[in-house]
Amino acid sequence: MAEALADGRFSVMSFVPARVQVLDQIDERLARLAPRIAASAGPRHRLHHRIMRFVVKAAMVVWTKPHWDFVAASFRPKPFTVARELDRFLERAPFARVHLITHSAGGISATKIAANPKIASICCFGYPFMHPRSGPESYRTRHLASTTKPLLIVQGRSDEYAPAPTDLNAMLPAHAAVIAVDCDHDYAEIPDTQFEAVLRALRALVAEPAGEPMLQPTHSA
Repeated sequence: MAEALADGRFSVMSFVPARVQVLDQIDERLARLAPRIAASAGPRHRLHHRIMRFVVKAAMVVWTKPHWDFVAASFRPKPFTVARELDRFLERAPFARVHLITHSAGGISATKIAANPKIASICCFGYPFMHPRSGPESYRTRHLASTTKPLLIVQGRSDEYAPAPTDLNAMLPAHAAVIAVDCDHDYAEIPDTQFEAVLRALRALVAEPAGEPMLQPTHSA
């Protein structure tokens, strides 16, 4: 979808929070300097190795610039932290309007800051209305009904994060458009005809004067 939209009319970019970039850098550095500690991440590893890994990574985080974002991410749902980071990025960004294309929990982050004047529209692929293990959680949906920006939801018919269609309509604002496609939460193997239909709807959603930038936030539920 992003490749199809990057046809000269739009600048398509991916948003990765500085906190995530720093974590990737820390993981790479730790794997290079102490591979045994870096690999001790799962329950199959000894407890003292996992504790050592946590302590070393925490010490490395303290010396990073966005360390307060790490603290915030530890005490609230991750989409809230990403929403704050995205909102802060948009405030500093040099462009006037953006269209946000999200997948999974990126949709929560984007719709949380829908009031930002730079946001022209939001498209959510696989919005996580509920978690298959924990069920409905109010932080995922209670703000959706008040979203006034143009909103397109593309949801897989076998997506485990989607509620029943009747519940879906009750959660969304009246102006939101919903497209159901034959896929799961990962959007693998969408039929070509459905891909083209979604692309047409997405092009209509982001129909703006030439040169308008588009931002594609990435985040997992």
